[in-house]
Amino acid sequence: EKSLVFDTSALLKVANHYRGFEQVESLMRQVQNRKVKGYISSISFYEIISVLGLNKMQQATHIITYIKNSGFEWI
Repeated sequence: EKSLVFDTSALLKVANHYRGFEQVESLMRQVQNRKVKGYISSISFYEIISVLGLNKMQQATHIITYIKNSGFEWI
């Protein structure tokens, strides 16, 4: 089975619609649709909150909730 590991920068690329986010978003959909296994480092949880800060806590919460509900596994 194919598997992918997403780092914090990939997640933030999608969250902020930085150049190339569509490709990462497409890969994330494959995980959500259970076509591939997706992994995210548990440190990314803290990095997302740290990078987005208190001003964007709602966005950070949305990203983390999406990850938890979409079939990703924390490593």
